[in-house]
Amino acid sequence: MKYILVVLLLLSSLVQAQSTTDNLITSSGWTGQVYSGNIGGANPVSVLGCCTGYGAFLDTSSTNGGITFSYSSRTVSQAIAINQALSGTGIQLSGYTYSWQYLNQDMNGGTLNGNINLKSNTGSTLGSWNYSMPTTTDWTTMSGTQSFSSTYSLANVSNLNVSFTGNDNRFWGGFYGPRVRNIDVRLNYTNDPCADPLSSSSCPGYAAALLTQQCSISALYDPSCPNYATAYLTQQCSINALYSPSCPGYAAAYYTQQCSLNALYDSGCPGYSEAYAKKNILSSSTTTSTTTVSTTEPSVTVSSSGTVSTTVPLVSDSNVNSVITSTTTSAAPSATAAVPLVSTTPQQGVQNANLQTSTQTAAPASNSRQEAPASGNTRSAETKTDSKTNQQQMKANATEKAKEEMKKASTAPTMEAQIATQGVVLGMMSFVPGFDSYQTATIVDINALRLQRLYGKDVVENRFVNRRLFGGSDRIHQEMVEQQYQLGR
Repeated sequence: MKYILVVLLLLSSLVQAQSTTDNLITSSGWTGQVYSGNIGGANPVSVLGCCTGYGAFLDTSSTNGGITFSYSSRTVSQAIAINQALSGTGIQLSGYTYSWQYLNQDMNGGTLNGNINLKSNTGSTLGSWNYSMPTTTDWTTMSGTQSFSSTYSLANVSNLNVSFTGNDNRFWGGFYGPRVRNIDVRLNYTNDPCADPLSSSSCPGYAAALLTQQCSISALYDPSCPNYATAYLTQQCSINALYSPSCPGYAAAYYTQQCSLNALYDSGCPGYSEAYAKKNILSSSTTTSTTTVSTTEPSVTVSSSGTVSTTVPLVSDSNVNSVITSTTTSAAPSATAAVPLVSTTPQQGVQNANLQTSTQTAAPASNSRQEAPASGNTRSAETKTDSKTNQQQMKANATEKAKEEMKKASTAPTMEAQIATQGVVLGMMSFVPGFDSYQTATIVDINALRLQRLYGKDVVENRFVNRRLFGGSDRIHQEMVEQQYQLGR
């Protein structure tokens, strides 16, 4: 039941889709007649008695006037210009309907035939259909519908030709032959399904129409679409502003990306101050505290009179060390006052940090000579221990002060304030007590001291004694060298 209903609905839609034109036959459109006249007008003309001619007589009394044939066979036709009768786009001709009345009997008997044919736009015949009208006893109607073998668009057709051919088989003079009247011919047409090429993939131009449609919906449908490149760039930029430097917001997105990768990319990056402090201050503090070990040893100096002096360098900077170095000779040990640590950036107005340190050194008796006796070794060990303790305390004070300054740098409102504070911090971080002793320490030549005490005078330097042993050779060698400059003179 459902299947039958679907079929009926389909047939109904096809019937509704088909349209028919008005009657295309006009009374003035016929050609081929010999005589014409108004048979049914105010002054009617008797067809039978009008004249003794031959051929065909055309009744012009009405639009659907008739045609009467004589003893001589004649064809009367009318060509219907389809493009004038039916205009529009998306139309396909499917066939025609026809209807007329004819009379072919004793007093009007003879031969009577009809023909309808369809011409192409090039003049060739697309279809031809004949209609034979046999003998009747009265007026007879002939009608029907003729379908074309295929549908034709208006652009592919030109004319629909309608014609009638007849003659009186009794060969009487005058118009006593067969007759035709009320001629009606109409074209049947449907909307062209391929008028819109998208209606079917089999329609000509379907691919091009589909591309145009989809490109109008989205330029990203196909790379061949107009404005595809622009639309693609817009799409990618909306996904990621870093897709291309031409993307809106590219500069801001690139800046954010670089700041996220490295807060030190620019001073305006979020977290720049913390990152800067971590890299340039904390790392410096860590490196100094983990790699620097104070092994400061006191330097021992022996004067020409035999007096031994012990010097403890406190910092590596020679200028600072000259101020804060404590030197003892034969004096009693004493506490050293607080020593100020000079900032490395006094020109920026940063206050110097004061580091409290104290050094204590032991010295032997003022007029006694030193032979490094057992008791002397003990005092040297005590001095070394005290010096290390003092230096460690100084380093701890410097580190603590650096941390305080580092906190100030992290909250400094401007870059200039940060740099000013960082200079102090870096100076404190680089403070290494006793580092200068590596450059200024003097190693005591114990053997030379013993020889000095033994002989009561300075030891003779024997590095140039060979000059006296090989003086002759040296002199000759020098003469040879000088002769090199005499060549060519």
